[in-house]
Amino acid sequence: MGAGKYRHLMTLEQPIAGDASEASGEVLSTWTKLASMWCSLVPLSGKELFAAQQVRAQTTHLVRTRHRNDLTITTAMRLTYRSRIFAIESAVNVGEMNNETLMQVVES
Repeated sequence: MGAGKYRHLMTLEQPIAGDASEASGEVLSTWTKLASMWCSLVPLSGKELFAAQQVRAQTTHLVRTRHRNDLTITTAMRLTYRSRIFAIESAVNVGEMNNETLMQVVES
């Protein structure tokens, strides 16, 4: 994929466990920035959405980015783009060639 296809500057974040909320006792998570990455953000529609939902029930977008050896992307992380938040459902090293990473994500 050429450089022009990666036109969305997204932020990869990981959770940091926080203190319990005084009101509810619920543990709150905060997020910290791991990296900024140029990505391709593609909304799924029609046939693609149906196929993706056979694997992950709520997949709404596909995100492609250059593979980075310094990062291991997991489903505990999330991506942000401007004010939008995307939970990572899966992350795959395409063809195990260390060229590109493909993520199925859910916009929240």
